[in-house]
Amino acid sequence: MKNITLKAILTIMAFLGYGIAIAQISFTKKQIDGTMFFATGINNSSQKAVTTDGAIILRALTNCKSEFDFRINRSYSDQDNFKHTKYKVFYKDLEVIGMDFVTHSKNNFIEVVNGSFENFNYANTKPTLDERSAITLAMSFFKANSKSNLVKNTKTSNAGLYLIRNILVPESKYELAYKILIDENGFESKYVYVNGFDGTIINFENLVCSTNSPGTAQTRYSGTQNFVTDQVGSQYRLREVRNGVNIKTLNANFGGDQEVIVNSATDFWDSNDNNWTSAEHGSNNVATDVHWAMEKNYDYWLNVHNRNSINNAGMDISAYVHVGINYDNAYWSRTKFAMFYGDGDLIARPLTSLDICAHELGHGICQFTSDLSIVSGSESFALNEGFSDIWGASVEYYAAPNKQRWLIGEEITKRPPYHLRSMSNPPDGYGVQSPDTYQDVRWNSQSDGHYRSGVLNKWYYLLSDGGSGTNGIGNVYSVTGITIAKAEKIAYKTELLLNSNANYAMARTMSIQAAQEIYGVGSCEEVAVIRAWYAVGVGTNYPVVPTLTINGGIALCNSSSQYSVNTTSNVTWSLSPAGIATLSPSGNSVIVTPIGSGAITLTADVSNVCSAQQPIPKQIFSNPAQPYISTSYTHNGTQQGTINFLGEHPYANSACIGAVNATVYVPLGSSVSWSKVSPTSSSSGPWTQVGNNLNFTMWSYVDYIFEATVTNGCDQPIVKQYLIRPTTCGGTGIDPGGCLRYVVSPNPSNGFIKIQVDSKPAPQPCKIANFSTDANIVKLELLDIIGNKVKDFLSLKSKTVTISTIGVKKGNYYLRIMNSDGYVETHQILIQ
Repeated sequence: MKNITLKAILTIMAFLGYGIAIAQISFTKKQIDGTMFFATGINNSSQKAVTTDGAIILRALTNCKSEFDFRINRSYSDQDNFKHTKYKVFYKDLEVIGMDFVTHSKNNFIEVVNGSFENFNYANTKPTLDERSAITLAMSFFKANSKSNLVKNTKTSNAGLYLIRNILVPESKYELAYKILIDENGFESKYVYVNGFDGTIINFENLVCSTNSPGTAQTRYSGTQNFVTDQVGSQYRLREVRNGVNIKTLNANFGGDQEVIVNSATDFWDSNDNNWTSAEHGSNNVATDVHWAMEKNYDYWLNVHNRNSINNAGMDISAYVHVGINYDNAYWSRTKFAMFYGDGDLIARPLTSLDICAHELGHGICQFTSDLSIVSGSESFALNEGFSDIWGASVEYYAAPNKQRWLIGEEITKRPPYHLRSMSNPPDGYGVQSPDTYQDVRWNSQSDGHYRSGVLNKWYYLLSDGGSGTNGIGNVYSVTGITIAKAEKIAYKTELLLNSNANYAMARTMSIQAAQEIYGVGSCEEVAVIRAWYAVGVGTNYPVVPTLTINGGIALCNSSSQYSVNTTSNVTWSLSPAGIATLSPSGNSVIVTPIGSGAITLTADVSNVCSAQQPIPKQIFSNPAQPYISTSYTHNGTQQGTINFLGEHPYANSACIGAVNATVYVPLGSSVSWSKVSPTSSSSGPWTQVGNNLNFTMWSYVDYIFEATVTNGCDQPIVKQYLIRPTTCGGTGIDPGGCLRYVVSPNPSNGFIKIQVDSKPAPQPCKIANFSTDANIVKLELLDIIGNKVKDFLSLKSKTVTISTIGVKKGNYYLRIMNSDGYVETHQILIQ
């Protein structure tokens, strides 16, 4: 009854188009390329699907036939509390190779589903070829296609019957095949798929994730490094326990059989001081490279990704050095869960550099996450290799940032171009010229995943460091890098999200999903992910960043002003400095209200296009420019220095009798209109306005009062008056020319100042009007160098006056002297 009900439910839930409703949750489905599926739950808290409904959701998503079944393979969780459950696909109880799904759930609810599926009919599930014949055919294929001269004994075992499609033949259909395991413990171990009827070899799957190693490189790998060993008695060996994880670096003693190596490997020992020198250990010093690299790899995965060893559950990290005789390779074993490193031969030195070690351990990470298939010629194989190169670069960035992280194997290769692969320029590499653009002219049908991994490598390089140019299919691209520190988090999340048979299109989809989960929808990081994929020929580009135009007034005045930016994207408004105005944002516009005086810079930051940031030029409000007195003028035909200072009426500013082209300047940014208030008679000297500036000539002992109407950018007039008083220009101090009639002493002064009439007559032609030796000093003013009054001395009625400077700060000052006849002199003094 239960099965009947379930079937009825599934019939009712069969969907049309791309929207589906399952167990009270709505999903949006996308078919990436006809066989790849990707679905996300619609953000509605009232619509949820519990994790146990995964198989039901997959049935509805794929609209599969009743002969298909979805069975849980394994589950694992990540540091963001997502649970990832892998499902294998079965047809009439036969596993279908190349089909699987992953559900991604949080808080017991499924949020994302992705995988691959293809409906088909297959009638005959009974083979006519017997198992023994299939094994013989698989062994023959293995021996004919083995590249290793180390394989002496071929071992076989039967893993059962499966359904598989030959991916190298696009028009092929699913076929019944034996899955034969060959040479389980050898360098070239494979699963070979043999057709159950005619005995043809459908495909094969490598069980060893290896790194090709041609080229030449530096003889030093990582220099002198600190690391950890363990001590046994008075000796030390390359083992340690790191946060509960056993890290073991062992000597394979040139063995080639994995089973023999694992069972008979010996330790590397230092017999005295735990100081592993090359002179002492000779060729065994490469083992210290591996041991240090394993430490750094473990630390990287724990500290950066919160992953506890290879399987995220504290698995031992085992590495075997001196594998094989003249073996130009290194690999991860998918059955022994360990790394094996050869000593190299014609094309490589010992393959124990940091990036190679990180690459091989990365294959282990992949096996326990997405388990990307390494079936010959598949894109999943290319992704598997590409992710391992990503971890090679990322671990170098973490542990040895001075290394060339975008080159793989640059320290171990012997032949030009002296590296195995270049992530920044994938076509450049020894033996493996991988394309940097999906399906460009370099795209090839090589079975080895390294020959297509360059697309993922270039994507990661651009995502990290950015770049621009034209790719292999003619697309012009520009990517703003987000740093490797952010890119590595997106890459790891992507590897967690992928299913084992994923292709490049699915990798793009899941990396976008990863960026959204970590950094948010519409984030700069998501934009960079999309643009980097476009740069390598996968998918469409992110929309072009708009050219922003700020709309609004030039000047910000006392009243509020509104500004807007020409985009419909989210805008973040900000201003600097703070405390001058307030912001009231509303979408792509903002109201700015002044609360003080000064200038501000207003900025519109368009977040989801990342690089669009449009500052508004500084706005001036409620602060017209202040006029200031001339710094020079002409007197008696000679250019003179200043004796003037800034001061509004009633403070007096000095100008010499006979001064020509004395000027009052006004700074730029405001406009000014000058007028003369007094004297009203025409007998005073001429004056003119030149631009914003005032020019005048001081003819006689008459005080001038000029009025300046200053207007700022907000059309706010401010009226200021300036008193300009004549003074003689001569004698010593600030008035060269010999016409001063008062002596100010001592100068410099440190306690008192005495002012008295000079006993000597004034030199000719100086005839000083309004001066009498009988007149008393009636007023003294002490002014700072910009004209601010510091102190008054009033009610003085004496021809000689002494004043105290005690309590006055040290520095330069002006002393203005006025007698009872109205005569004024100004002297510059120094108080010490």
